[in-house]
Amino acid sequence: MRALSCSLVVALLAGCGEAGPETVRAEEPKELVSTTGAARESCAGVVEALAIDHDFAGTQREDTIVQSHARGVEDCSDFSWARGVASAGVAVTPSWGGPNIATTGWDCNHSSLEYAVYRRDGGVFRYVNGAIAFGALASDGACHYSVRNFPQQPGADETVVPGEAGELRIAVRAWSHNDPAMGHAGDACDSSSCYWPVGLSWRPE
Repeated sequence: MRALSCSLVVALLAGCGEAGPETVRAEEPKELVSTTGAARESCAGVVEALAIDHDFAGTQREDTIVQSHARGVEDCSDFSWARGVASAGVAVTPSWGGPNIATTGWDCNHSSLEYAVYRRDGGVFRYVNGAIAFGALASDGACHYSVRNFPQQPGADETVVPGEAGELRIAVRAWSHNDPAMGHAGDACDSSSCYWPVGLSWRPE
């Protein structure tokens, strides 16, 4: 998986606000046009071999925090991974699990929440949906994440897998820029890129 780079983030204009969350049902086709989207899709071929960081109980609703082990490398193992088996449909929703990146609108917009959902189909996993959402500083003083925020991205903030969902694997990663050369304080972590835990909601229908 390609690491997030500052070339993906365009300058945030003053006053740029957040938008509401967007949900997609798995049966709705979504065209992936970004490089990161294509890379997320390519992880379907290696899902089976990747370590699981959290297991959901298939029939129970659960909210959890998945810890990060990301290093910003171009590999699907840079994501943290969750697994769940559902006998009916299920909604999967990621959320920011790190500190509130709200010092400035610039800092907030230079942070992102990324996820992808894969579904077992016979002997293989297939990509269902995913997205990367950038932050927008809201009037409540919090940095909120949505694909509708600037810069707007394809995909959705939540994925609903309908019917007998079966076995799902979910990839998550949260990032914030920490480079003083790009106008950040540089004290959020010991690197120019910081990686944070991700909240993950599992909602069987």
